[in-house]
Amino acid sequence: MRHIDLTDANALIARSEKHYADYKNKMSGLTSIAKKQDPKDGKWIYTLVFNGRLLIDGKAILSDAANNLVSAMDHIASAMARQNGVLQNPRFYCPFHTTETEFQIKLGGVTRHIGNANAAILNQHYQANRQEVIHVDALKQLANTGKHWELAVPAISPHTIGMNQENGPQKFIEIPESIFANSTETGFEFYREKEPMWDESIYLITKEEIVGLTDHHPHSPDTIFSCSTRYVKALITEIEIAGGTRPT
Repeated sequence: MRHIDLTDANALIARSEKHYADYKNKMSGLTSIAKKQDPKDGKWIYTLVFNGRLLIDGKAILSDAANNLVSAMDHIASAMARQNGVLQNPRFYCPFHTTETEFQIKLGGVTRHIGNANAAILNQHYQANRQEVIHVDALKQLANTGKHWELAVPAISPHTIGMNQENGPQKFIEIPESIFANSTETGFEFYREKEPMWDESIYLITKEEIVGLTDHHPHSPDTIFSCSTRYVKALITEIEIAGGTRPT
């Protein structure tokens, strides 16, 4: 098999990973703990602050990460086509579907462009990585929504505040979901006592999910992106092994 140039696909994967790292960094500032002393009664007040405005930036970054990874798949297929002598096809897509029947139909539609040997690699990869298919489908939904309709909303909601007490058991405070439902920046007071807390003891238990995906899809962005990235990288590895550019 002649060499397939995967430079563009690898660059897009790297770009997707960079975007997702930026997204995680941005979301790390979504919640914080504010501490102050009431000048009237001297009590210490601790408030969980939720900066929902960061979600606006997060939506765009998450969409970029998804689009780069989906584009990497399409660039793999187009690289196969170029290797097979196809000069240009601006609407060329990597065959994919969650069902075997539809995948085979889509694969058959591109086989004449990419050649039988490359089609066999795509089919083998699909069969060997079926456990990742639902995650890739969620990724493609995320990318298509971001391009054509509306940016998908990453919802990161703090559910519980945990506190390690110096001279006692752990304490947990449940946070009502309605607290941060309709506000861009607000706070939830969870402690007001005469003695300050041991600051290092406070931690948050949060839930992170993508809003708008269908129920049968995974909703955790970490799961979606880690599994989808593994799927695309595994395809590149199989191509390189078949082309003799990577040892088995």
